[in-house]
Amino acid sequence: MKKIASPLFQDLSEAELDTLAAAGHLRTRQFAKHEVIFHAGSCVREIGIVLRGSVHIENLDLWGTKSILSSVGAGQAFAETYAFCGEALMVDAVAAEHCEILFLHTAALTDARIEPALKDKLLRRLLAVSMRKNLSLSQRIFCTTPKTVRGRLLTYFPHRQHAAAGWSSRCPSTASRWPTTSIWTAAPSPKSCAKCGTKVCWNLIKPLCFKAASRITKSARRAGLDLRRALSF
Repeated sequence: MKKIASPLFQDLSEAELDTLAAAGHLRTRQFAKHEVIFHAGSCVREIGIVLRGSVHIENLDLWGTKSILSSVGAGQAFAETYAFCGEALMVDAVAAEHCEILFLHTAALTDARIEPALKDKLLRRLLAVSMRKNLSLSQRIFCTTPKTVRGRLLTYFPHRQHAAAGWSSRCPSTASRWPTTSIWTAAPSPKSCAKCGTKVCWNLIKPLCFKAASRITKSARRAGLDLRRALSF
């Protein structure tokens, strides 16, 4: 099996992937657009990895309103938490377009036919992927906890500014990896909004007036408060 462009398999060689496939722990399947990959309420023992296309993680409430909670792109994994915990899915995994999915069975970590070294690699990569998602969820919680639109934007923008400036979010070994001046203490420099010409005073972020921000944030609420998607205008 060829190398798979996914963080989950970045340390695995082609021979090791062949070993997993020969043991029956890897399989691929193609899905048409809008086809359900995993149904809410079902229990799964496999982790999905998107090889081509994209997958939407959707929630359907009691009133029949569908919300897209997240979008999973090529190389990313989904349903790993449910696969290991044995809990019934609370969401649907739906093909957002024609896609190809690779399924990894969790039994690969307990199969006696698999070498311990390969199991250790898989376990380390699974843990890394899970922790990354945990951090992403924590960042989303920080951005959506404030009660007002203004509070949410003022929480979200500094985080995006840090990412745009290339500041590492990992625990630094030295203080030099973090900015020496706080975004809140920096002197404001009014600029004109690219949308309507209104003056704004956020000197470290993309010029954006409050009128445009409010409109974008309303779209964010409809998309499950995913501000990253709503701000891509």
